[in-house]
Amino acid sequence: MSVERTGPKWMEVDLHAYEENLKAIQTLAQPAEVIPSIKADAYGHGILPLARACERIGLRTVAVATLDEAKLLRKGFIKCDILVLGAQPESAVDELLNYRITPTVCSLEFAKALSQRSNSLGLTSKAHLYVDTGMGRMGQKPDDIKVWFSEAKSLPNLTFDSLYSHYAVADENSSEAVQYSKQQWAKLESLAQELGLSKRHMANSAGLMAFPESHAQAVRPGLLSYGISPFGEKTCPEGIQPILRLCCRAQIMKTMKKGDTVGYGRTFTLPEDGHIATLPVGYGDGLPRNLAPNLNIGVEGRSVPIVGRICMDMTMVYLGQKQVAEDATFILLGKGGPTMVDWAKGSGRIPYEIATGLGQRWTRCYLRHDKLEELVRPG
Repeated sequence: MSVERTGPKWMEVDLHAYEENLKAIQTLAQPAEVIPSIKADAYGHGILPLARACERIGLRTVAVATLDEAKLLRKGFIKCDILVLGAQPESAVDELLNYRITPTVCSLEFAKALSQRSNSLGLTSKAHLYVDTGMGRMGQKPDDIKVWFSEAKSLPNLTFDSLYSHYAVADENSSEAVQYSKQQWAKLESLAQELGLSKRHMANSAGLMAFPESHAQAVRPGLLSYGISPFGEKTCPEGIQPILRLCCRAQIMKTMKKGDTVGYGRTFTLPEDGHIATLPVGYGDGLPRNLAPNLNIGVEGRSVPIVGRICMDMTMVYLGQKQVAEDATFILLGKGGPTMVDWAKGSGRIPYEIATGLGQRWTRCYLRHDKLEELVRPG
């Protein structure tokens, strides 16, 4: 990539690899429908290019967290079904209908509001019903839903497409956690039968890998679709690979003397005469401040350590006595550099936090077979 096109720091997203990941998940979960989770700007990867990739391979539905995310997709000419996973207020009904968004129903009151407005407009709406099987953050418990669902099911101009829930500890392998996850699935299955709803979905990335019995009619992969295992260092299923690289060029390179110190707090002292490269990225770009000194990055086939304290806009690396080319590409994450798991381990965070916290100051380069397909500049 030329600096004239990308600026000093850029993100590379491999669209072909993303599509292949989704196809691999389709194979793993078949005959279940794959509903990719592209909420939070597609986990930091860019919601519109990845939604277009989903449509390109024929997926029928994508899932987001908010109405604003769904509206952004419609304004970007995304035509597939869009499921909003988050509960919405009754005041959102008009926009849900105007933008042809499939909402989640968590209460009889919301179902009534959706039905009434659909009826007045001469529309028939579909929705997914959410049940709290043990996550405890949204929806009602099975016994509470049984009280009102027969009324909701008879409402005009409203159909319930699916019943769904969410695993709480599918990424944990203790016997207690496994038993809890199995109980969650059993609750969903039992309620679906009692309510007469044949389509269910529960499996997130961890559930997809650990509990194949819950593939049911649909799965909702998030982290796994981006090539990152929800089980930390555990290998992803065959055919699934990371799709993201973060790269930059040095802002300045300095030759320093033994005993010189680097950064806030003077936390790094040069052990001998050597070279420091200052990179134009920092915690304002999503690098956790405590990654230093716990991460090495790649440059010219070498692995070099981050030193000093990561700043808001700059990060320093120690090159030792061997200088690099002025236009050398430093690989902060991805092929040729550290992994998302390395970042998570080095900062005490989880990959979800890393991916969704990268911010908007990167030039985003969307590639297909190593050729640039779309370039999105910051701002």
